[in-house]
Amino acid sequence: MDWSLSSLSSLSFLAFRRWFWSESFWLPPNVTWKDLESPIGSGGAESPVGGDWDPHGARDSDGGDGGGDRSTVTIPSVYDLWLGFPLAVVLFGLRLLWERYVAHPVGLLHNFRETPIATPLPNATLEEAFRLHGKTLPDHGKILGYAKQLDLTPRQVERWWRRRQLLGKPSQLQRFKETSWRFVFYLCSFWSGLYVLWDKPWLWETNYCWQNYPRQHVPSDVWWYYLIELGFYLSLVLSLFRDIRRKVRFPFICSRHFASSASVVAASQESVLSLMI
Repeated sequence: MDWSLSSLSSLSFLAFRRWFWSESFWLPPNVTWKDLESPIGSGGAESPVGGDWDPHGARDSDGGDGGGDRSTVTIPSVYDLWLGFPLAVVLFGLRLLWERYVAHPVGLLHNFRETPIATPLPNATLEEAFRLHGKTLPDHGKILGYAKQLDLTPRQVERWWRRRQLLGKPSQLQRFKETSWRFVFYLCSFWSGLYVLWDKPWLWETNYCWQNYPRQHVPSDVWWYYLIELGFYLSLVLSLFRDIRRKVRFPFICSRHFASSASVVAASQESVLSLMI
């Protein structure tokens, strides 16, 4: 009985795997997963619907049609994408080092405020009113009503309300540390991307983007560029729980980062890296 259940589970998994990786959905007409494997003699990677797909075998060093003399060529493999996770950890560690040893001293040098706004005194009545009205300050009549109810002056109620509005907002130094890291990464990403792509023919002539599609080789420098971008977006997911909370909702930020990561994954597996860049 146990053997039968195990066999049934294996067959169900294989059926789902073949359905998910259906060639009619993922690939153009008259193209199969075998067409995306490495050339004969280069170690070849098998299709995702069966066999052992060796990501390290899916390399070719004969120059290919990727353009440029700086790099060898690569055939993307789905297993290569796992490298995005350790890269995300590395980038997250680099970010922590940047914020602590570079951005923090520079922020203090420019007199960015480090301490957050003072916390308002606990007041259950005003807290309930704050949840009722949101961050919008009530009209003067309601302010007078709360002041009489709590034996406070209207000025004290307004001061409490403004402090409560600022509660949880990051200090200038916190914002500077976070935005400086993103600025540095995006700046380096832009210029390194420009350097990587400068000698690629499909940067200047878009017709090359479709040449030999989807049987396209990818230059190794482009391959690494994509992996680092994927690692960066995954590191943003890791840092969501310590980053400054934005006005937009938390699920929206998560979905945006996952969508960016998914676009990189899809581009690498559909051999449309030249189009995505």
